[in-house]
Amino acid sequence: MKKILALVLTLLMVLAVATPVMAEEEIKLSFSNFNTEEEVKNNAEAAGRAWALDHFNELNAGKVQIESTAMSHDDYAIKIQAQAAADDMPDLFFLKGSWVENFAENDLMADLTEYYNALPVKDDYYAGEFKSATLDGKIYGTPIQFVSPTSLMYSNKKLWAEAGYETIPTTFDEVFAAAKKFQEKGIPTIALGNKDNWPYESCWISCLGDRFTGTAWFNGILARDGSAKFTDAAFVDMLKFTKALGQSGVLNADFNSISHDESISMYNQGKSASLVSGYWAVANIIGNATPEVKENTVITLLPQPAGAAGGDPNSLSNASGWFVAVNNKLEGAKREAAIKAAFELYGVDYCDHMAMTYGMLSPMKVKEIDRKSVV
Repeated sequence: MKKILALVLTLLMVLAVATPVMAEEEIKLSFSNFNTEEEVKNNAEAAGRAWALDHFNELNAGKVQIESTAMSHDDYAIKIQAQAAADDMPDLFFLKGSWVENFAENDLMADLTEYYNALPVKDDYYAGEFKSATLDGKIYGTPIQFVSPTSLMYSNKKLWAEAGYETIPTTFDEVFAAAKKFQEKGIPTIALGNKDNWPYESCWISCLGDRFTGTAWFNGILARDGSAKFTDAAFVDMLKFTKALGQSGVLNADFNSISHDESISMYNQGKSASLVSGYWAVANIIGNATPEVKENTVITLLPQPAGAAGGDPNSLSNASGWFVAVNNKLEGAKREAAIKAAFELYGVDYCDHMAMTYGMLSPMKVKEIDRKSVV
């Protein structure tokens, strides 16, 4: 009996030594986004996001790897909402602030609040970064952008000077009057590409709506408390202004047939006097405009429409519009890895990289940098 027991113990020891310890299997996370190769070539923010993905995968080699599926901005918006309708979401995905309520109601996104509250660097985020991804006190996305203006007017001061304007107009009455002079030059006064329906809403109405109605009206709409309605006179006046703008000859005739990127290209090539866009257009203009357009570009607030008396005439809209969200179906180690990745991907290292490489602000504050060292 003792010999048998000794033999069994010997065999167990041999097996324990001979059997290798199994390493933890590498976690793979799918990630849908609009960081296409074309965007990376032409846009500093997209280039920075591509760097961040490579950087994350390098730091986490053998443990967690993110596998990216990229498509154009507009194709992405269509596909991800179709996936949401089918409840077939990727592990990580870009989330637009305006989708949060619908996606949350359908239980598509993980609640990131607890992880955020435990972050040692949470106070390094700029104020308001999580606002558009927060619903009922729960955070559903991590920001990928600086809280930045979405309604700026980029103007070619040389073209405006040639049309008789030494300074960029501050009222739309002046802009309307200038339209004929630019039509004679064969270019629109302001380029607009509203094919995908969001540019006029995001870059124009979000600012000019406030100029007409005032911020209290906007807050009333958000609160759904009955204090504000889309039939209110001030909002109707804004819609009347929109109609007048469309009929004024200020815009390119095909504004509903071309994309926002195409309108930026028009401006970059000197084929429009101005462009209304967000902070993101800076990188596009720097990277793609002709030397003459770059040299003569100035940035101003949107001009003031006549009759807009409800809000501050110097107001402009701003937001952190896009976030990284996590599929709520994930469980266990994969869920933990995805949430960690959502915060780290565009976290401290990314923000430092954007500041040092491009001189651009991102979601988190960075150490003071030597501007002479910025490329």
